[in-house]
Amino acid sequence: MTPRRLAVALALLVALPALWTGWSSDRRRIEARLEELADAVEKSAPEGALEAVAAARAVTGVFAEPFEIRAAEAGFTTRERQDLMRFVHRYRSTSERIAVDIAVESLDIAGAHSRATMVATFLFRSGGPLGDSTERYRVQANWVEREGEWKIDYIDLLEIVQGDGRLGF
Repeated sequence: MTPRRLAVALALLVALPALWTGWSSDRRRIEARLEELADAVEKSAPEGALEAVAAARAVTGVFAEPFEIRAAEAGFTTRERQDLMRFVHRYRSTSERIAVDIAVESLDIAGAHSRATMVATFLFRSGGPLGDSTERYRVQANWVEREGEWKIDYIDLLEIVQGDGRLGF
């Protein structure tokens, strides 16, 4: 092996753990869970009952056991998975199309304690026969890692930034 090839091989061996750590980092895994959450809420066309239930179940799968959702500004609180499923199902059934964008403002991870705190803005754009709607909510979400999987155990609605609370609160 030439010295140049040896140097390239050694550089790759040194860089590989760093690349793997970056790809499998807690931050990346939490961001992937956020993408799962957005994908489960999103909707591109009318759907049947089984699809709707599967989507609501997928949303609840991102939440830990136990969990709490507090939306004091809107008078909504739940710790029940069935309440969350009904809420998601009701919201998704009111629109033919839903797009979700999540902008993370901060994400503080206490890896040694398997906990993270995130502040983010959730943007929901929906449309259907009754017209289009845009809602923007700023939330704090606390995450917990259990059995190698990050899940939300607490969400607090900090403010309704835009919209009339159509999201169901």
